Amino acid sequence: MRYRALYILISLATAGLYLTMALWTMPEIKLEADGQMPFDLRPFGYSPAQAEEFLNALSEEGRVFYAGVQHRLDAVFPALLLIWAGWTVWLLYRGPLRWGLIAAAAVGCGADYAENAAVARLLDGFDIDTARTAAHWTMAKSAAVSVVYVAILWSVGRWLWRRVFKRSAG
Repeated sequence: MRYRALYILISLATAGLYLTMALWTMPEIKLEADGQMPFDLRPFGYSPAQAEEFLNALSEEGRVFYAGVQHRLDAVFPALLLIWAGWTVWLLYRGPLRWGLIAAAAVGCGADYAENAAVARLLDGFDIDTARTAAHWTMAKSAAVSVVYVAILWSVGRWLWRRVFKRSAG
């Protein structure tokens, strides 16, 4: 019973932190950058020119907010997401697929922290190599967590389908 309560608590904390970033910090950064998407929200990456364009559009207040509030939240989120995703995968899968998905979640977590470090350097001043590095980490993070999300959604969808199908067949 304690594990179930802890899982629910971690799920709520992860969802709450995600929603905080999705509904507050990311829109605020976008607003402070004349409507341009923050680096974190560009799953297919960005060119150095696009990174420089974003940084030129980002106000000083936006830069401080991104480097401060957003990065403080994003210092916790990847680890929390890894715990939640790993636990969820553990509950849903068995065998080598379980371990592969947990490894993908760990890669996503590591890539997210590497992305955050590169973005922090970009917020201090544009550098073409750092922009390329940040974009690569953004794409790696996006790919890894997408694999995990799809696997979780697939498993939950199959479970729901079976429940609905068994009820309607019975």
